[in-house]
Amino acid sequence: VKYCSNLKNLTSSRPSPQFKFVKGDIGSVDLVNYLLILEKMDTIMHFAAQTHVDNSFGNSFEFTKNNMYGTHVLLEACKVTGQISRFIHVGTNKFYVETEKDAIEGNHESCQLLAKNPYPATNVGDEMLVMTYGRSYELP
Repeated sequence: VKYCSNLKNLTSSRPSPQFKFVKGDIGSVDLVNYLLILEKMDTIMHFAAQTHVDNSFGNSFEFTKNNMYGTHVLLEACKVTGQISRFIHVGTNKFYVETEKDAIEGNHESCQLLAKNPYPATNVGDEMLVMTYGRSYELP
């Protein structure tokens, strides 16, 4: 749980029997693999990320560790356990080059990527990892 997260956002999910909150490090390979297997997960919704452009200038290593390495750990766990049927990666559009057409229709995954500071650069890395694991290992 970091400065950019709030446990109150989970309040509506807590009553669900499918809900379980585990405080841990997304970069812990052993913990992530253990939880996927123990909880028999078939879906990952990946929202975890350090955010805020200004903070990324002074702490770019932390952004890379949490954003890119954390995403890589999740993807590798999906590959190793072989049990994930859906991997939903939530990111930002702040690194896409926006054309006039994109401004009207919205960005899509085939748009050109251009990060202008450390925070979106980690998002570009995330996107590339997710797309590469999808193609290379046929992850969903």
